[in-house]
Amino acid sequence: FFFSALKLLDIVVGMIVFSQTEHEQILTNQRALHLREFSPNQRVEIMPSDENMMSYQNLVRKTYTLTIDDNGFIVNGNDIDQFSDTLSIIFFGGSTTASVLSEERDRFPSVIERSLIDADGCNIKTLNGGVWGNNSVHSLLSYIGKGLSEKPSHVVLMHNINDLVLLSKTGSYWSAPRSRAIVRETNLRTSFVDILRETVYLLVPNIYKKVKPLFFPQGTVDEFSGYRDNNLVYSQIEQIFNKQFRASLESFVAVSRAWRIEPVLMTQFSRFNLNDSFIRETYDKSKHELALEDLVKLHQHGNEIIRSVATEHGVNLIDLVKEFPQTKDYIHDIVHLNKKGNLLVAKIITEHLIEDFGDTFKSK
Repeated sequence: FFFSALKLLDIVVGMIVFSQTEHEQILTNQRALHLREFSPNQRVEIMPSDENMMSYQNLVRKTYTLTIDDNGFIVNGNDIDQFSDTLSIIFFGGSTTASVLSEERDRFPSVIERSLIDADGCNIKTLNGGVWGNNSVHSLLSYIGKGLSEKPSHVVLMHNINDLVLLSKTGSYWSAPRSRAIVRETNLRTSFVDILRETVYLLVPNIYKKVKPLFFPQGTVDEFSGYRDNNLVYSQIEQIFNKQFRASLESFVAVSRAWRIEPVLMTQFSRFNLNDSFIRETYDKSKHELALEDLVKLHQHGNEIIRSVATEHGVNLIDLVKEFPQTKDYIHDIVHLNKKGNLLVAKIITEHLIEDFGDTFKSK
């Protein structure tokens, strides 16, 4: 009764008070760019699922802490005093950068923070902007939306596999499942569902975590179910990947240069070895239209694109693929680092940063 009366009153006010021109106002704010990040100011304990344990080698099943700061970056867990003149280095990437199934201080951005301070004795902080599922366009939007405000001196980007997975299925960064969309609807229905979910989580987080899997079991949702009939062939994917991934990387470099920030590109490590029986068995169980051999070649091609963009635009390159042993001793599954892998990657990156930018750090 109340809402019906309120609606009737609104109609009457519109008929009496507003002119025809004022009444027919154009609606705005129905869509928004999706800042795909971990929600700020949260601390969660992550336990690998049964599915995780089956697809990871040498992963210890226990809870891993993930703490997110007030700007959506992963907290490093280092007990370091930060001052107003602190230099910032931001690492953007997907789950290979976030490394959530690692201890807080073992993630390579955290290790690099401590290593740079110990090596140069200057005030440096690293920000981990990795988010699982993010591709390079997501990182570009996050960079513009919140990274620039941090006024970093350097920004490091590592992407490949998530871009490849999306583009091989949809053919475009702007054609994606809602969970990975660049532009998302913000109408009443979607906003209500999001608000309701977040409200329930805030009120009863423990019940939410227990009840959700009963209705939405992990592993049963196919994000790309609506794109399975696209049937893109290898030559099409290669052309799309080369054009769009290259353009995204170049956009990232251009934004950095415009804001006087030093960009660093990194090739992406992997265990894409056709002779690795675990990788082949794991891949065969997944829902991929591409043959493993084709995926391996495309991932290698993605790293060649990264090298090419770095060379053409005079950007510092850390070629992890050529410096990092890509075996089960360092990588849990296809692309995710274990503790030993995180430590070695951190060592390689730290050495490069000191060699290429050591004077910049020391000057501060």
